[in-house]
Amino acid sequence: MGFIVCLSSMKYLKAISLKKFNKFKMKNYLFITLTALTFQFSFSQNETELNTSAVSEKLSPDVIEPNANETVSNENLKDAILESNSQETPYNYLNKVKRFSIGVKVGVPNVVTGGIEYNLPFLNNHFAPYIDYTKIDYKEDGESFSGSLSYSEFGLNYYFNEKGKGVYLGAGISNFSLIGEDNAIEIDGASGRTGTADTNFEFSGTALKLGVKSGGTFYVRFEVGYSFGSFPTKITITAVDNADSSLTEVEVVEIPEVPGISDSGIVVANLGFGFSF
Repeated sequence: MGFIVCLSSMKYLKAISLKKFNKFKMKNYLFITLTALTFQFSFSQNETELNTSAVSEKLSPDVIEPNANETVSNENLKDAILESNSQETPYNYLNKVKRFSIGVKVGVPNVVTGGIEYNLPFLNNHFAPYIDYTKIDYKEDGESFSGSLSYSEFGLNYYFNEKGKGVYLGAGISNFSLIGEDNAIEIDGASGRTGTADTNFEFSGTALKLGVKSGGTFYVRFEVGYSFGSFPTKITITAVDNADSSLTEVEVVEIPEVPGISDSGIVVANLGFGFSF
């Protein structure tokens, strides 16, 4: 009987112990869960404070208005954006206005010219004055002929965008000059006698062009248009006897018809390339 009572007591104590142990386990589980949640909330709050601190350091006191806790004025926000855009980034580098350009053009009527262009820093970067110039002299030893060709043009380009590149309209004043001389030409009517013949061809016009220019440090451009002016249809050649300057001969040579050239002007077309800074 005592053994049965003792066994019953042990079973009762074991049940009580298991019950208390389960309660203890539950309390510990709740404690651990609450501790983890508290730690996670504290970490998130610290991270938020760090991000807020970083943003506050980025925005100077001049950007944040006095007595403003959460709002920034439009004017100061615009200044902050402009300051950010002024920093050198790959995007800003590609879209940066390169004001000074120097390069070469090949085409008609300029033949080969060197030129410079400067994009004005006002009027939204639309206007860019330019100058093109070339002079080619020809003189070979042992030859009687010599000559020179010169071309100059100055004007203004209007870019449709505000970046100093892309499509543009151009207007300028151009001047083309060709001078030739031959000091061993035969004089007609004077057998065995030679003279010096020279000619001077000039054309001045107003060039109106449509062009396109690529961006970047190295650029490529293409222009097409028309130069309006009185284009000569004849060339006058005057020959003077080398032994007797009183003997002269004048010959008028008509210029043959050439596509793109008329008595009212000449077609303009050229391809250019160079560097922009």
